[in-house]
Amino acid sequence: MTGYVNIRDCGRNSHPIPSPNRAVSLRLCLCAIALVLLLAPVASGQILEGQITLPDTLGPLNGPYCIACTDDSAFPRLYVGGTGGFYPGRPPEDSGGVIVAEALTCKRLARIPTGPVKALCYVPIHNKLYVAKLNTDSVEVVDCATNQVVTAVLVAGEVPVIQYNSQNDRLYCGGNSTTVIDCDADTVIHTIAFAATVFGLDSIRNKLYVGRNGPLLVIDCAADTVVATIPEISLDSALCFNPTAGKMYAPSGDTLYAIRTDGDSVVARLAFSGLAPVLTCDPQRNRVYCANGGNWSSVDCAADTVLLTIGVGQTASFMACNVAQDRLFLTVPNYCPEVAVYDATTGQWLKDIWQDGIPSGAGWCSGLDRLYGLPALQTNPPAQSCLLTAVIGTSDSMVGFVPLTMRARSVSVDTVHNILYFMYPGGTVGCIGIADCSRNVVAAYTYAGNTPGPMCYDPNNDRLYWSTASPYGDAYSMKVYDCATNKVVGDVPMDGEVQAVRLHQSLNKLYVSARDALGNVVVEVLDCSGDTVEKRIVIPDDRNMKFVLVPEDNRLWLLNVAHVVVIDCLTDSVVADAIDNLGSIDDACACPEDRKIFSGWGDGPSWIIDMDNPVHVETLQTVWDDGMRFCYVPNAHKVYWCANYGDPYPGHSVFRVIDSRTNAITATFGAQRQVSGMCLDHTGGYVYCTGYEDSVLLVIDTRADSVAATVRLPSLPTGPPVLNSQTNRIYAAQYRVSNDIPVIRDSMLIGLEELRSGTRPLSICPTLASRSVPLRSTTPAQLFDATGRRVAALRRGLNDISRLAPGIYFVHEEPQAAGRKPQAVRKVVVAR
Repeated sequence: MTGYVNIRDCGRNSHPIPSPNRAVSLRLCLCAIALVLLLAPVASGQILEGQITLPDTLGPLNGPYCIACTDDSAFPRLYVGGTGGFYPGRPPEDSGGVIVAEALTCKRLARIPTGPVKALCYVPIHNKLYVAKLNTDSVEVVDCATNQVVTAVLVAGEVPVIQYNSQNDRLYCGGNSTTVIDCDADTVIHTIAFAATVFGLDSIRNKLYVGRNGPLLVIDCAADTVVATIPEISLDSALCFNPTAGKMYAPSGDTLYAIRTDGDSVVARLAFSGLAPVLTCDPQRNRVYCANGGNWSSVDCAADTVLLTIGVGQTASFMACNVAQDRLFLTVPNYCPEVAVYDATTGQWLKDIWQDGIPSGAGWCSGLDRLYGLPALQTNPPAQSCLLTAVIGTSDSMVGFVPLTMRARSVSVDTVHNILYFMYPGGTVGCIGIADCSRNVVAAYTYAGNTPGPMCYDPNNDRLYWSTASPYGDAYSMKVYDCATNKVVGDVPMDGEVQAVRLHQSLNKLYVSARDALGNVVVEVLDCSGDTVEKRIVIPDDRNMKFVLVPEDNRLWLLNVAHVVVIDCLTDSVVADAIDNLGSIDDACACPEDRKIFSGWGDGPSWIIDMDNPVHVETLQTVWDDGMRFCYVPNAHKVYWCANYGDPYPGHSVFRVIDSRTNAITATFGAQRQVSGMCLDHTGGYVYCTGYEDSVLLVIDTRADSVAATVRLPSLPTGPPVLNSQTNRIYAAQYRVSNDIPVIRDSMLIGLEELRSGTRPLSICPTLASRSVPLRSTTPAQLFDATGRRVAALRRGLNDISRLAPGIYFVHEEPQAAGRKPQAVRKVVVAR
């Protein structure tokens, strides 16, 4: 590194950070505190206390999926059937079922335990839902007023398709034979001895066209008898009736057939290349639309001629027509996660509406004017789409989603209101989940926009911030979410894709790092009091940087392969910019007491940086490790350095304990698993570690420098665990497909240590506080917990203590000059 920049006093607080070796004595209160601790219930340490079931208490639902809609704005309901996913509190054979959601708000209302579902059909006149079960010969009948299964009707084998005929109030169930059910009595009245895989209903002439592996059949629904066959047409996948033209359209091979239903004769044959079994109709304009090859085509049903053909890249898996707006919606599988919107008359592409993952199909609800995109079931479980997205037709924009399966990729704790926020970023569409930590249940979900990224909770204004990015890479922002009203209240534009977010709580600033179009690292300073960007700092560098915020110094450090930048948070200006060969930074932590930053990089050593003169002062070890993680223990002068050997798969890791004063390694111990994240508990007595491939939480005792416990978890976490200091609960985000967030309760009590003498007697009358501690003196002071651990530096005025757990704390004022006696110790009781 070149240059020498002394930044010790530039922009820092006016008082130095006190050494923990200074005399601090609480002898007069030790007996009372020890008695309280001895009388407290003795727990067994860290235990798995519970799980937060995702998406909510109704549990997950796995695909393949099918949907049905009430199509009625007075009773807007969406029914999603699935084949898997456990139902909380029920046996494994009850997996699958039907999720009931409010079709306008997308709120999940109920789960119907029908077992795996093959097909659904809603009958409005009776307010019933008919559920064809997978691999069974029955159709269950659900009363939609109560969401209860009221009866089951035996049919001829598994039913792949259901068609309701309102003219005779009958349900036609396909399969090995066609079963006809009277919907009033829910009894079988006819069985037609022909297989059926697809239906097309002529509602004018009361005819049902049956597609199968054989000639097309025509059933007279008045007598439920076959009245005609059309040998020329053999299909098993798609039929579409246009009531204006009085024609049924059937794709077979590469020919689209037009059949006049008054005589059941083929009147037109349209040749296409790569014709797909995907059709939709616009009776108002007398058109039918079909998918062929990588195109879609519009057909004039009066003359049965092709009006236009538009290329879309690949063959669509679903099409729907919004007649009122003259729009055509297409989903394209295995291509991109979107619904494409076209002007159905001109063929002009209008926009793409992004979904969560590659779509497998969709469902059109004409009465509500909405398109519901079906997520695909992929072979790789971690990539399985998890949200059923809703698209409103009139504005061509996505307005919500129904969570089906869910994983928490990142979590953030609001210790003020005991709320856990978790994020699922999805493919492009993501969401924020809100969990009530007092009950360990999900309270709500919020649509998080496109490609949501890092998030951060600010207790100063009770708001949650997260980044979003356009799939096209041309629109980036920070969403501002008001946690009191559960609404997004702001959208702050950013210069590029956000990589990291850091909150300086005492200054109420959010530091957001992004990369602009030129490849520079841009640090944007967001004033959280007004949610506006007040400063933009450009750092010309095309490499990723590790952010280390040191609020005690009001410093933000940016470390990367060959660059060290220091930003003064009071002036938001660069006060140091130096060159050094640090390597690619895996992780880093600051030790303000000893004025050092420890960092490490994959396949390389650990580096030590002087915080007062940002110079790489020492290379700790040249052993080539991988996946380094650091955790600093204040007052103990310890840094836990964990290095994983090999690739992030089952293996082992080694923990090295560094004395942050001497840079010496004082202890080394191993663990038979690789560590993905570390965090310190509220007492400083334990370090919690999550693993890459093991569903466990490692607990390290910082006094014994060894693994004190291994807590088995129901799911595989990733990233650092998150501590709720108010309730002593630990939460972990998920790595693999798992529909829960483990909740670990920490009830270990660290022993009271003998504290040094030298202070004046404790004030007899304690201060009662809940959110803040006042300091009237200009003399610097420190706040200690009952174990003697420093938990905060206090300034004159009100000091925020909302993050502290309830209990007894002590304010110790420091001497202002050498030789003066220490000032009085004041007791503070934090109660909420």
